[in-house]
Amino acid sequence: GPTGAQGSIGAQGAQGAQGSQGSTGNTGNTGNTGPTGAQGSIGAQGAQGAQGAQGPTGRTGPQGSTGLTGAQGPTGPQGSMGSTGAQGSQGPTGPSGNTGPTGPTGPKGAQGATGAQGAQGPPSPMPTRVAALGVNTTAGPTGTIRATGNITAYYSDARLKEILAPVTNALNMVDAIKGVYFEPNDYAQSLGFESKQNIGLIAQDVRKILPEIVTIAPFDANKHGHSKSGENYMTIFYSKLVPLLIQALKEQKNQIEYIRKNL
Repeated sequence: GPTGAQGSIGAQGAQGAQGSQGSTGNTGNTGNTGPTGAQGSIGAQGAQGAQGAQGPTGRTGPQGSTGLTGAQGPTGPQGSMGSTGAQGSQGPTGPSGNTGPTGPTGPKGAQGATGAQGAQGPPSPMPTRVAALGVNTTAGPTGTIRATGNITAYYSDARLKEILAPVTNALNMVDAIKGVYFEPNDYAQSLGFESKQNIGLIAQDVRKILPEIVTIAPFDANKHGHSKSGENYMTIFYSKLVPLLIQALKEQKNQIEYIRKNL
């Protein structure tokens, strides 16, 4: 027979209570870090900005104080004396005076007994003192000797010398003495030395290295005075410094040659 009609759906039942939440599961392992991405290209440089306005010029600072004036340099050495002028021609000889009358002859004295002739001794030197001397020229100021030719003294011939030793250590000896500019002090001026700048050496310095070329000053030898210490005033035989200077030059030449060979 025919199917019967479907019955109506029954009403939905009430929802059941929610179940409790389950526990959280373990966290999984962290994955490996991915590779770094390629660096992007540098962007184009932006346009340069306009130059700013120039600032105002600052004020000029105050001027510094003037530095101290340097010390005055030493006076230069005195120039050498000019050559002596030519001697003037000799004036004419004056007329001879009249011969005076011959005086009366005195009475002849009695002749004395003839003494025995003594042996002739060597001629004694006659020391002479003059204020100044000019040889073939006029004399200069007091204490000077002038000559138009060479002045020869002492001796240099090898046949008259027993050579003891050459001069050694000459450079060190030259270094031990010093040349100075000087003026005579009041006592020297009282002895007649002119008050002016001069150049020379110190006798005490030279005596330490070459006592044989230091001697008593002429005015002291003439008993004009002595130093307060009782020691004679001294002077130097300047011409005898020449051998020392020659040996010093030779020593310096040897040093220069040694340096050149060992460069």
